[in-house]
Amino acid sequence: MSQDVVHKRSALDYLPHRWPFLLIDSIEQLEPPSIVCKKLVSYAEPVFQGHFPGLPIFPGVMTVEASAQASGILLHHIETPEVMKNKLGVFAGIDKVRFKKMVIPGDILTIHSEYLSKKMGVYFFKVEVKAGEEMVMSGNIQIVLSPMPEDWSPV
Repeated sequence: MSQDVVHKRSALDYLPHRWPFLLIDSIEQLEPPSIVCKKLVSYAEPVFQGHFPGLPIFPGVMTVEASAQASGILLHHIETPEVMKNKLGVFAGIDKVRFKKMVIPGDILTIHSEYLSKKMGVYFFKVEVKAGEEMVMSGNIQIVLSPMPEDWSPV
């Protein structure tokens, strides 16, 4: 996929997530088997109302979810449209995830996901998240395809 096409398409074209749980702001690079996405962590994030008042720290689980969303976008370019038709990529597991630095408002996260393999219907990805040049999180995640309910639409 050319860079021009990537910049014209958004995460909304690939993911069912919507605000406030859509955690991908832009697709920066998409060259299967890898993808690079960005996420600006804003003071306006709803999670900061309770995590933690006066000391806003972006929850690690949200960073992992952003990685899963980037991997979900990549999955659309690993599989054929026929395989993806009426399917929903669902977060299936995490392994060896390590957090190296706290994420705070103002950080711009660079999310890198690389497709590793598919075994018994499970897709495996290696993920890394950086804030600037500093590693925030690294690990592996798994995604499975689930049938999309016939009467459901993300809009």
